[in-house]
Amino acid sequence: MDGFTKVGDNSFPNAAAFLTGKRVRINGYPGELPDDMTGKTYDNWPIIWRNFSEKNYRTFYAEDYVDYNLFTYLAAGFQHQPTDAYFRPFWLNVYNSYLHRRSTPLCYDRKPMHQIQLSYLSQFLNSTSRPKFALNWLTELGHDFMHIVNVADMDLAKFFEDNYALLKRLTTFYDLHATLEEILMLGNEIVCEGIEHKTQARGLSLLRSIPEARNCEEAGVPEEFCVCQSETPLPADNQEVGEAAKVLVLHINELIAGDANCANWVFEKVLHAERVFSRIRGGGGGSTMAVRRLRVSISVRPSSAVFEALIRYHPLTKKYTIIGDVNRTNKYGHTGDCINVVNLRKFCHCKV
Repeated sequence: MDGFTKVGDNSFPNAAAFLTGKRVRINGYPGELPDDMTGKTYDNWPIIWRNFSEKNYRTFYAEDYVDYNLFTYLAAGFQHQPTDAYFRPFWLNVYNSYLHRRSTPLCYDRKPMHQIQLSYLSQFLNSTSRPKFALNWLTELGHDFMHIVNVADMDLAKFFEDNYALLKRLTTFYDLHATLEEILMLGNEIVCEGIEHKTQARGLSLLRSIPEARNCEEAGVPEEFCVCQSETPLPADNQEVGEAAKVLVLHINELIAGDANCANWVFEKVLHAERVFSRIRGGGGGSTMAVRRLRVSISVRPSSAVFEALIRYHPLTKKYTIIGDVNRTNKYGHTGDCINVVNLRKFCHCKV
């Protein structure tokens, strides 16, 4: 989908955006949902599949990676079955089976696991004449094996090809939520042909025309994730880049300063840096001539962790400011397990 962009660093804040229309707390932005879900369930969250159930839809939720599910990673999932069709019990049995342990990775016996889940989705879609809502979340194929995501191409290609003509606008998960809300209203007299979008709405229904000149601020996209901008490379030894890298390391260490279990990071090297320019007016939070924006990726010791951030430089004051959240762009596994604050775990390298 050309122009569709994320509003958070990983899967969960983006899923929360389209399932609830609200923002979870991330560094630099206030949350609109309960914060620490460690050991808690999501039964009381305003997830939109409940609205569909109230409208007599059959509902479906399937997610393949049992260790890193959206609602069970560092949380307790659901006390009650969340949807009519719920694939997690099946996958738990599969992952605990002898046949799975002796199968090729990403397969169950001789069948790719993504095909099993897609087959389950097809059965659901053809099971009854009632309207349906389905969330089919395929994670494992690309979570740790980015170089083999293409094995699912033939299974997914036709769907994307049929929809290319509608996918050339700046859109987000908030728009997906607005679309789901509008689907709920189909048949209601409030919804009729030609109704315009609500003014100043963060989410716009994809069933209606999305403005071509829409910018990131209007769409609710954090500045560091804005796609309405261009970038030019900067050398790693550029003075502004070097100063920005120091500020980034200091900022990360300040984030974890309250936890004695986390080691301080020490700058290692600049991996790449770019100067960032807005392509659409307002598309990246402004482009004042006196203020420059840099995207800097660095590695730090211990463990050669890789962090990337968008940084604003004010030449008049010589001040560098981190914009929004800092992204951890390499795998960190269990190196941060000693800290319980979910949104800080990516910044922590446990001392022991």
